Amino acid sequence: MATTLNLDVLTQIPWFCARTTVLALMQASRIFRSECAKWLLAEEVILKDFSQLDSFLLFINADGRRRYRFLHAPRLLLLCPPLSVSKRFLDSIPYMTNLRSLAIPNHSGQLLEIDPPLASAFSSLQSLRSIQLGITGPNGLSLLQTSRAEVRTLNLDVYVYDSFHDPVTALQHLGPTLEEMRCSTWPVGQAVVTRALYPRMRKFEIECWSLLYISQLIHAFPNLAHLSVTTASSTRLTDVQSVLHHSRNVEDQISGGTWQVLERFTGNPRDLYLLGICCPIRELSLVAINQEVLRFLYPALTRARPTELKLSLSPEALLNDEAFIAAMHQDAFSGLRSLSLEVTFVQIDYLDADLQAIFANFLSAVREMHISRLTFKFVPGPSWSVYCLNFIYGIATRHESMLRAFCHHVVDQVPSLEILELSGVRLPGTDGVKARLERMSNGPSHYVYTAPT
Repeated sequence: MATTLNLDVLTQIPWFCARTTVLALMQASRIFRSECAKWLLAEEVILKDFSQLDSFLLFINADGRRRYRFLHAPRLLLLCPPLSVSKRFLDSIPYMTNLRSLAIPNHSGQLLEIDPPLASAFSSLQSLRSIQLGITGPNGLSLLQTSRAEVRTLNLDVYVYDSFHDPVTALQHLGPTLEEMRCSTWPVGQAVVTRALYPRMRKFEIECWSLLYISQLIHAFPNLAHLSVTTASSTRLTDVQSVLHHSRNVEDQISGGTWQVLERFTGNPRDLYLLGICCPIRELSLVAINQEVLRFLYPALTRARPTELKLSLSPEALLNDEAFIAAMHQDAFSGLRSLSLEVTFVQIDYLDADLQAIFANFLSAVREMHISRLTFKFVPGPSWSVYCLNFIYGIATRHESMLRAFCHHVVDQVPSLEILELSGVRLPGTDGVKARLERMSNGPSHYVYTAPT
């Protein structure tokens, strides 16, 4: 009994060691060989080139193929394999019977077009539950349409040569088990769907080139909870075309039904408006950097009636856009309980914007809301240099007293508020500008303000 216990303890040692130590243990003792191999293959195995793939094949075949059962999640970042390595890799796939996840992202998806037998080999694996394919074509699509696995999560960036496929109908082979699907750069809209192709689907994300008809999604995904949509063609529509497409989607839901509720929608106000979703949406996360997109916000919210809204916008929305400020007083915002605004400085003209005017307009908009949580952030755009970051940080430092006063005004004038968070630029070695308030139900408010450091 004591010997068995000692071996059990020894075999746990690799799980608490660094990779280099594990490799050394494999060489030091036969006792560790199997357990160390299990540790090395337990997490995602990333193969970046064919020398790594060659070494991987030598390693996984070294113990009479017993190591295959430990492989769960390979990630292939490969293109144009040498014929000898490709043949050995193809021969190894049938032994990967415990594979749970397969990732061939980005341009590595072309591997399936260069070496078609790989698609057929992977489609025969029944243990897969998650698949990610990058830029691929007919062979990648064939893998999914013939897969014998009960796939639950799918992440695709598919370009199908010389033919157009609607992802919803093209991938219905996976419909009975699929719970999450993300599709990007799909070229066309949708075919007609009249039945529940994906009864278990809870999350659907799509980036496509053409407009979507919401009724097709409602029929295909009757139990959907999270929807994310980006349509490139929406930016080219005239106002008349936008209204017509919105009206078509609304009419289809009136006649054919819609979801009872969506938990979350992610996208921009224009795409939300075009979809014309008629059911309540509890949480909205919208990006409206420019005024052209922002003007669709209020029409989009009239039916959504969210309780939580996260909105990323530019300073001009709170400086010069009277329509936006007025819209926040309307009924569409009346059900909000949590509001998060992220003001992104995308042009140098707004680096030294009138923060006091921004805060004053913001406060006038939220004063009559019955919100319990309020978050306000001001951040630089993604392309700003370190100089610009320091510039904005300097503004925040100079306006410390104004920021503090703003927080106090919000506390005084929004009695329903329970949590207030305000944050600004964070630079290396600093906490940036942070303020947080929590209103206690049985006593005075607890308020902490952290100035730039």
